[in-house]
Amino acid sequence: MRHLLLLIAVGCVAGCLRQTEFKCATSADCTGTGGVCEGTGFCSFADPGCSGGQRYGDYAGSYSNKCVGDVITDGGIDGTMIDTPPGGCPSTYATLPNAGAHVYKGTTNAVQWATQRDRCAADNAYLAVPDNVMELQAITTAAAAQRTWIGISDIMTEGTYRTVNGATATYLPWDTANGEPDDTMGGQDCVSALMANPLIRTDKCGDTLPAICECEP
Repeated sequence: MRHLLLLIAVGCVAGCLRQTEFKCATSADCTGTGGVCEGTGFCSFADPGCSGGQRYGDYAGSYSNKCVGDVITDGGIDGTMIDTPPGGCPSTYATLPNAGAHVYKGTTNAVQWATQRDRCAADNAYLAVPDNVMELQAITTAAAAQRTWIGISDIMTEGTYRTVNGATATYLPWDTANGEPDDTMGGQDCVSALMANPLIRTDKCGDTLPAICECEP
């Protein structure tokens, strides 16, 4: 009888424990304020207490309740935690014409904004934040794409644009001729740069675009 009761108790523990992980496929799976499906496959939510404005939720496994910007992964491939890279910029980064002393590198392919942000963070860098028209031109030229993610969003507060470093964005050359900034479709919380002008616009954070990472030597 004692063995039977033990088996019943073990079975109850295994079956009654609540789910500790929830994997998302798109940001639509993340129900909550500012819900974003990160490259790790876990949901994060808007939190002004985090430098990047997003914090992982309760069901994000080992990432639970950590600020997204403080979590370094292997580039979002499988969400494996790695050590934070040492200070300084990787040797694969280089200066861009007329962009100042910072160094830059393009990411490998077009993916959603949050994944690009995390890829840059894994290099001890950040999703590029242009400070003037010359830097913006250099970034869009290096990306060689019609639209390129940059490190600005209003994920935390609608209409208040902040950089991935937590600062208020000061250089915002909107494409006003086309009604930017625009959120008529809803969820257009991430900012991309246009090659042709160069100007910036809002886009859905789940859109897949190339990006440039920026590092301060």
